[in-house]
Amino acid sequence: MKNKGFTLIELLIVVAIIAVLAAAVIIVVSPGTRLQDAREATRESHMGSIANAIYMAVVDCEEADVADCGTVATVVSKCVSAGEFTPAGADCTITIAAPKDPLSGDDYYVVYDTTSGRLRIWADSSESEWVCGTWATDTCTGTTYKVY
Repeated sequence: MKNKGFTLIELLIVVAIIAVLAAAVIIVVSPGTRLQDAREATRESHMGSIANAIYMAVVDCEEADVADCGTVATVVSKCVSAGEFTPAGADCTITIAAPKDPLSGDDYYVVYDTTSGRLRIWADSSESEWVCGTWATDTCTGTTYKVY
């Protein structure tokens, strides 16, 4: 009578093949890169939220007809401290909590460019493609910050 089943060698070969395939998949998927991409998407979402909050504060001021608060430059001057978006000041009309960089936990930098009339927003994170230096050393180029 013959024994039915697999030999130990056959089982070891199958396990080795599965291990090689699993290693190849892990290398191809590259979880570190995927996590970095997710953090970058979070940064872009945060920067868009900051821009929307600033522009909505301008609209709210215009609708309420509040004196000396209806421009982007005025809102930025009241809600940005040393370049960092920190809407905790008494004069700031923005009520959202300041989003933080998902890796470093730092604030986002906001500059209102009076020449172009646009907001420049960037993160101070070593892995972000939207890095532009710090507030004191603003040596930005058009590709290192988001413009709103």
